[in-house]
Amino acid sequence: MQDAGPGAAGGKVVAADLGLRSLRGVRVPRGAAELDASGNRLRDVSGLGAAAAAGLRTLVLDGNELEDLRGLPQLDALETLWLNKNCVADLDALLDVVAARAPRVRYLSLLGNPACRHALVGSSDVEIARYRRKVLRRLPGLRFLDAAPVAPVGAAPAEGSIAKTVRRLLKAVGAALSA
Repeated sequence: MQDAGPGAAGGKVVAADLGLRSLRGVRVPRGAAELDASGNRLRDVSGLGAAAAAGLRTLVLDGNELEDLRGLPQLDALETLWLNKNCVADLDALLDVVAARAPRVRYLSLLGNPACRHALVGSSDVEIARYRRKVLRRLPGLRFLDAAPVAPVGAAPAEGSIAKTVRRLLKAVGAALSA
C-alpha cells in the first residue's frame, strides 16, 4: 500500500509524481478532503475506494493517462475536479460520469485534453462557445470551467469573449517578450 505520509496532514492526501498506474494502493483516510494524484501514469480511477473517498471535496488527477472516469465511485461531496493534461477525447462519456457520480462539482478543468476547446490550443470562438454550452448543459452547477468563471444562466458572455481576452493577453505578453 502507498502511504500518503506527510502529505496526508490537514485532510489532504498527496500521491503525486510517484509513477502510479493504479490508485488501489493509495490510502485515503476517512475524512480526507483532497486527493492529489497528479503526474502519475493512471489509466483509470477504479482503485479509488468508495468509502474512504466519499468525503473528498477536491480531486486532482492532472498529468495522467486517463481517457475517461470509468470506475469513479460516488463522490457526492466533490466540488473541484481537475483532469488537465490527460487523454480525454469523449466529452459526452466524461460528462455522463461526472453528472452521475459527482453531481456537486463546481470547478472543472479539462485543459490539455483532446476534448477540451480553449483559446490556448487554437480553438475558434465558435468551438469554445459550443464546448462550454455543452458542458454547462450537463453540469449546470459549475462556477468555473477550465479556469474561467461561468456566467449565471441567462447572463452568458458574448460568444468568444473569453477567447478574445486570452488572445489579447497572449499578444501583449508576446510583444513584451520581443521588445
